Amino acid sequence: MDLPEIRKLRAVILYSAGHAGSAIVLNIMDEAPDIEIVGIVRAPPLKTKNLKEDMRRMGWRFSWLLLWQRVVQMIVFALAIFLRPWLWRKLLLPGWYLARQKQIPVKSCRNINHPNIENFMRAQQPDIIISAFFNRILKQNIIAIPRLGVLNIHPGWLPDYKGVMNYFWVLKNNDASAGVTLHWINEGIDTGDIISRRRFIIHPDTTQHQVLVKAATIGGRMAVSAARKLARGEPLPALDQTQMAHPQSYFGMPAEQDFEAYFAKRRFFRIRDVLGTALRRIWRKRPSA
Repeated sequence: MDLPEIRKLRAVILYSAGHAGSAIVLNIMDEAPDIEIVGIVRAPPLKTKNLKEDMRRMGWRFSWLLLWQRVVQMIVFALAIFLRPWLWRKLLLPGWYLARQKQIPVKSCRNINHPNIENFMRAQQPDIIISAFFNRILKQNIIAIPRLGVLNIHPGWLPDYKGVMNYFWVLKNNDASAGVTLHWINEGIDTGDIISRRRFIIHPDTTQHQVLVKAATIGGRMAVSAARKLARGEPLPALDQTQMAHPQSYFGMPAEQDFEAYFAKRRFFRIRDVLGTALRRIWRKRPSA
């Protein structure tokens, strides 16, 4: 007896430009058998247009380090694109390149809730929206668009770690483990029902880049698993955060003193870590003829 054909979920991906976590999740979504990416909404890396003000708040040392990390990442992505034709395995590709190769429509925005962005997403008729380390807050006009809802891959263990850059804060706070949570988005900040969570160990020499990559990889796979169930009409677990007996903490963007305390104990990233993130599949064996 033939099984009924399962239709892929039409997904719009919310993407932060230049963010390694967003790139990892988008690549995982691109390979998911139950997801068809029908659109990408792309936000710039900073929320404000005042770069000087942002750099002053974060501190010049961290600002230049973040800029250097982005430069290294751009070089590595360029290398991945250059090597791609000669390699059997797919490498980690930047979002703009993947969208161009697959002819996925892309809309850039600063305000995710603007009517133009809303119209773009409605035109794609998504079953689901997946937030991939997106750095904007969604309002109800966007949340209501997809047929099934909006999933968020949050790089922190909810409800303990709400907010931004949790892959930094768990190291700054000297935690023994980090976490990642897949949850539904509502109008609160990281307050929607939890679908799944997973912890992983932090080592003494772990950098925030390594925690970010691990969280994105695990989170992307959890989203693929959830999409598989949704495509088959299966219900997803839904844990109400308000009923969970855990501390609920919100962490904002770190300030200069937070970064200085972090730098006293750990490195922010290593070039070999960024290189390995994009090119790690090179070292796997090709299939035998």
